Amino acid sequence: MRSRVRNLEGGITVVDCAGKLILDREVPLCHTVLHLFYAGHRRVILNFSEVTRVDCAGLGELVSLFKLAGQIGAKLRLTNLSERVKHLLDLTQLLSVFGNTPNEQSGVASLMKAPNTEMEEVAV
Repeated sequence: MRSRVRNLEGGITVVDCAGKLILDREVPLCHTVLHLFYAGHRRVILNFSEVTRVDCAGLGELVSLFKLAGQIGAKLRLTNLSERVKHLLDLTQLLSVFGNTPNEQSGVASLMKAPNTEMEEVAV
């Protein structure tokens, strides 16, 4: 999976994800998001507009990221899910856990409503 990080106004960070969120030898998405969390970013949007596939390892990665986000007071949103990825998350009943904003603007709006959080230590 490839990712590109963008910083928006209001302390919101967008990770543009592309490719497949699967078990492979590339740098996992979690490394990118963990670095953001360690750097103090607490409002993160994962833009899945160019994600073509997610497997069980990818689902596990997302679950771990959302769990960690909750532990440190960060807010994580998924946006621009393809119908295929949305269907997989719905089948596994994770869509309601992760939530889904239809586009980046609605993801930003939902994070702007979220309270600002202080940086906490992260134990990984």
